Amino acid sequence: MKSLLALLALFACAVLPLHAADVSDLTYTTDDERVTITDCDGNASGELLIPDTIEGNTVTEIGSGAFNACASLTSITIPEGVTSIGERAFSNCASLTSITIPAGITIISNSTFSGCTSLASITIPEDVTSVGERAFANCTSLTSVTIPEGVTSVGERAFANCTNLTSITIPEGVTSVGENTFSSCASLTSVTIPDTVTEIGSGAFIGCASLTSITVPDSVTSIEENAFRECTNLTGITFLGSAPTVGDLAFDNLADGAQAIVTPGERASFGDAGSLWNGLLIVDCMDALCILTWSTTDGTVIITDCYENASGELLIPDTIEGNTVTEIGSNAFSNCISLTSVTIPVGVTVIDTSAFENCTSLTSVTIPVGVTVIDTSAFENCTSLTGVTIPDSVTRIDTSAFENCTSLMSVTIPDSVTRIESSAFAECSSMTSVTFGENSALTYIGDSAFTECSSLTSVTIPDRVTMINGSTFYECTSLTTVKMGRSVYEVDSGAFQNCINLSEVEFPMGAPSDVHVTSFLNIAIGARAVVLPEYSSSFGTLESNLFNFTPVWNNLIVADGEEVPAPCTLEQLQQLNTRVGDLQASIEEKDEQIAELSQRPTVEELQEVRTGSLVLSADQETNLVTLEFEIQESENLRDWVSRPEKVTTTLPLEEGKKFVRIALRK
Repeated sequence: MKSLLALLALFACAVLPLHAADVSDLTYTTDDERVTITDCDGNASGELLIPDTIEGNTVTEIGSGAFNACASLTSITIPEGVTSIGERAFSNCASLTSITIPAGITIISNSTFSGCTSLASITIPEDVTSVGERAFANCTSLTSVTIPEGVTSVGERAFANCTNLTSITIPEGVTSVGENTFSSCASLTSVTIPDTVTEIGSGAFIGCASLTSITVPDSVTSIEENAFRECTNLTGITFLGSAPTVGDLAFDNLADGAQAIVTPGERASFGDAGSLWNGLLIVDCMDALCILTWSTTDGTVIITDCYENASGELLIPDTIEGNTVTEIGSNAFSNCISLTSVTIPVGVTVIDTSAFENCTSLTSVTIPVGVTVIDTSAFENCTSLTGVTIPDSVTRIDTSAFENCTSLMSVTIPDSVTRIESSAFAECSSMTSVTFGENSALTYIGDSAFTECSSLTSVTIPDRVTMINGSTFYECTSLTTVKMGRSVYEVDSGAFQNCINLSEVEFPMGAPSDVHVTSFLNIAIGARAVVLPEYSSSFGTLESNLFNFTPVWNNLIVADGEEVPAPCTLEQLQQLNTRVGDLQASIEEKDEQIAELSQRPTVEELQEVRTGSLVLSADQETNLVTLEFEIQESENLRDWVSRPEKVTTTLPLEEGKKFVRIALRK
């Protein structure tokens, strides 16, 4: 019995009770009014707030191993004055779920948080430049961590065996992914490696069994042994540069059929497509970063080229290497005949000359707000493009921008557009409508802008447009109605020529002052100009048609806008044809009479030299010539007096004779 009591007493002395942590649990040293925390009571539990000062001295440092194995602490707040945290300072704090690190910390030392198995997340301050070896190793509850951009060094095994870590972004400036840095991170699915990294160290990602894909930037020249070994679900590694040197077993035991996805321009350094490279099947990369070429200036990116065999849908990224994509350069995607869809990011403000010319499979494109000019031939010959949305930031649609987009069915021109240049939509043969806003700022439509848009049925010209240039709507053979803008004063040559179904042109104001003779040539028979009564006089009466002498102006029958006459009916056309036939027969008869008269002798031929010769013609009905002579007397050859005697005689002419001549003899 005594021995049992002694044993219980010994146990009670060995197991001391836990208590809430406070400053009394801390051990520290003071030097020159600066406090360093050196130790903590291992039985302290719960939340610990380390004070800013102790005994009036500022706490500036957490010493090496200061909280090592304080297994019952759940939360620690480190004061702002602390600028240094030593190695293993919080290692094996197995119950620690959160910790606040102050902004003045610049180094996360070796093993600082290793073995903190309950730590689910942590914020590393922006001032940190280095993460030491094993700094977060075996933090098995850690699911995410953000490494700040200022970090340039991540030590070996820094995140080893963080079995719940799902994603990691290595910041720009880091040059090497060290040995076993992310080994056995079994839940890791996403890794971003910057293009400052030149080496992926031995076993860097060994045992990352959930990793399915990873991109190796073109800066990487070396991948060491075992780097991706036992990544059993890794199906594809994308290489943006040429083939790096590879250590033993670097790609051992990956997913079956794992691929080396290589840029077309660098494939030669890996081998032929379909062959093996270090156990990986070589295939061409069609990801945006693989098929695009770009240049970077002052933090902005211009897309300059695209792999011509790129196919399918392409999403151009907002940023490349941390820089904003702002421009699609000249000819960047020209002749990419297998691309079907392109999404341009919102940061882009320029789509340059011929940017997507001859992309014959392109069916849709998203132009972002911010683009101000759709440049010359930007989408010319995109023959599969069915629709496009032009944002209200665009002010100019340049020459041939959408020329020969034969599948484009409709387009809405936003109010912001002030100019549509020559041939901008020429030969868009499927386009049935073009819509301008009520507040359109458009002032200029260039030559042939909509020429041969053979499915276009109607158009309303915005009120600020002053001129319909040459051939603007030439051979729009389905066009039936046009409403002119209020400011149009000139209609140039061929503007509506060969619009064979154009039957009505509405003029809200007076007649344009300058209209070329071919502007409305070869339009629908009976096409009319619909005008308001108060402006009808400006259209004049230049000629008359065959129906009630209706005024005709430049091949258009002028009609009162308030009482529009019906177009010519089939019956009226038949009457017109009959009358034209009658007129033609009458003309032919007159021609015959003129021909007959032209065979008769002239007056000169009929006159004779003898004085007094007189030629008389017979009566056409009786063929008789009646002669009546009166005898006059004179004393001076000036004044004559008639005698009472008269001589009258009637002479019948022989058959076939029509004229008789009387000759007086002395």
